[in-house]
Amino acid sequence: MSYMLPRIATTILATALMLVPFSACSDALEPRPIASIEVTVDAPFGMSEDEAAKAKALLQSKQGDLFSHVLFDLDLKNLASSYDQVNPSFRFEDGQLIIKLHLSTKPMIRGIFWDGNQMLSASSLSKELDLSLETPFDRDLFIKAFQKVKEAYIKRGYFESNLSYQIEQVEPSHEVDIMIHVEEGRPGYIKDIILEGFSSKERSDLLGVMQLKKYNLLTSWLTGHGLFQEELLEKDRMTILSYLHDEGYADASLQIDLQEDPISRRLIIHIEAVRGPLYHIGRISYEGNELFSQETLNTHSFIQAGSIFSPEKVRLSANAIRDMYGQKGYIDTQVDYELILKEDSPTFDVHFAILESKPYKIGLIHIRGNILTQDKVILRESLLVPGESFDARKLQATQQRLEAVGYFKHVNVYTVRNTDIPSSEEAYRDVYIEVEEVPTGTVSLFMGFSSMD
Repeated sequence: MSYMLPRIATTILATALMLVPFSACSDALEPRPIASIEVTVDAPFGMSEDEAAKAKALLQSKQGDLFSHVLFDLDLKNLASSYDQVNPSFRFEDGQLIIKLHLSTKPMIRGIFWDGNQMLSASSLSKELDLSLETPFDRDLFIKAFQKVKEAYIKRGYFESNLSYQIEQVEPSHEVDIMIHVEEGRPGYIKDIILEGFSSKERSDLLGVMQLKKYNLLTSWLTGHGLFQEELLEKDRMTILSYLHDEGYADASLQIDLQEDPISRRLIIHIEAVRGPLYHIGRISYEGNELFSQETLNTHSFIQAGSIFSPEKVRLSANAIRDMYGQKGYIDTQVDYELILKEDSPTFDVHFAILESKPYKIGLIHIRGNILTQDKVILRESLLVPGESFDARKLQATQQRLEAVGYFKHVNVYTVRNTDIPSSEEAYRDVYIEVEEVPTGTVSLFMGFSSMD
């Protein structure tokens, strides 16, 4: 009785099959002893025996061991990463298992040929591909390299580019030629960006923050600006929509059209705003606030009843409320908000839900990561004093002061609940100051010119 797997026509199918466990026949194969493992390799003349010995050394399944489909799966995966095709077969003799593995070595790359490329030379594309002749052809590595070539065209503004490839077997040698066909399409040099339905101030604001820019013959070669990229257009679309939403147009949408200038053949990006109704803030309500009155919360809010609706100002208002509590030591206070759309008008009621925490005091101050800088130098910049009521502003200010000293590449100041204090007593939060010092030479430079020193 024998178990045979069909010969795989392509490398992709072979690799896929190698990744499938042999659970279907594992009951028949386990726990049979392995009588022998025979390995044959299709390789260039004179190399078959060496390749067979090398492949056999990679196997964890050994002659005399009991067959394990788990180990054999791993063997097939390892072989599939080193060989172009892996075809296993099994047969039984006198109750023992004989395994045959027929392998094909990866072909060598004889040549790489380019067709259709005009704006980018074959030499520059070959550098992007970064594959050498007379090296084994690995399909997975090639696909990753081929993707880099496609990205090179996109980065240079050829947004319509289309690349394809063929792998041709060179008979009778064990070699392949790689044929890459390029359809470059239009170059995406941006002649103009037209914003329609915007005021002059809005155009100025948006053009200043958009990532897509007009192409400038004198500066674009240096800055990289002026080339069209789909991902940049998507980022700009989100930026413009966020801008309109914060102006109260919560239903705003954009119509984007790419046009070609008939004379220069450069790209004109036409963006039209469809604003929809203007939304306002209706009723503002609070829930869970005991420490601060509604009037006090309103005075620190960025929104007022009747004002134009802005998602950003609502978010800033929630942060401002959280900061008010943090300044009094209530650093775990949570502030959430809900937007409630009225049915009969473009108006959002805003409801803040506040979950007040208990007040905290400053516990121990721990310093980590400093090797050259003494603790006292770091503590000198700290505004936090153990035993005092927590003030979230001082936590942030301490981090800013340490960053400004110039000794540290990174600074992180945060709090951790002190579990050594019983919950019935006053609540404390320990402060951790973690720093990463700049390289020694940079530290010496800062130390030499520090006004504090």
